[in-house]
Amino acid sequence: MQAEGPFLFSPGRLEEGLKPGAPSQLAMSRSGDRTSTFDPSHSDNLLHGLNLLWRKQLFCDVTLTAQGQQFHCHKAVLASCSQYFRSLFSSHPPLGGGVGGQDGLGAPKDQQQPPQQQQPSQQQQPPPQEEPGTPSSSPDDKLLTSPRAINNLVLQGCSSIGLRLVLEYLYTANVTLSLDTVEEVLSVSKILHIPQVTKLCVQFLNDQISVQNYKQVCKIAALHGLEE
Repeated sequence: MQAEGPFLFSPGRLEEGLKPGAPSQLAMSRSGDRTSTFDPSHSDNLLHGLNLLWRKQLFCDVTLTAQGQQFHCHKAVLASCSQYFRSLFSSHPPLGGGVGGQDGLGAPKDQQQPPQQQQPSQQQQPPPQEEPGTPSSSPDDKLLTSPRAINNLVLQGCSSIGLRLVLEYLYTANVTLSLDTVEEVLSVSKILHIPQVTKLCVQFLNDQISVQNYKQVCKIAALHGLEE
């Protein structure tokens, strides 16, 4: 739960969570009077900063619900890793107003209606309205109990455990798998189109297969259409 009361943001608050490490070697290249530098630690610092924001529930702009459990996240992080969310979020204009508190999708009501009057020279009809959440490139909208709720999404077919572990991966690049949870993680990764997590699950199953769990692993692989 986010702490009540005003929050005064300062860079120092974020730096509290940045673990000090060995200084990275900057890659530098020169061309005439210009010097280009590359900091290899920047991506790690960025991921750690996003994870810190997620843990503190700062600047979250979408809430995912699975099996009644809510997860507050950042659309940019979800869209950068999931084809499902990338298609869903990019197919609709942003909401006009606050974040997270509105269930409607698109502009406010006073902006949703087409103008009542048009110039005589403009005879074009407004483009046909597509059902929200059903662009041609989007996955099945049956995942959502309410396709219009762009800031509050209830995901059908996703377990809360599987979703939590997938989100852990998105924000940390780490995921903890076991034979008890791998099927749930695999299911969520395939539903939300996150191939990196799917590959990790396949690798885990290949590494863990044994005489004792052979039937269980084969059942999971067959259920999710794995051929590797």
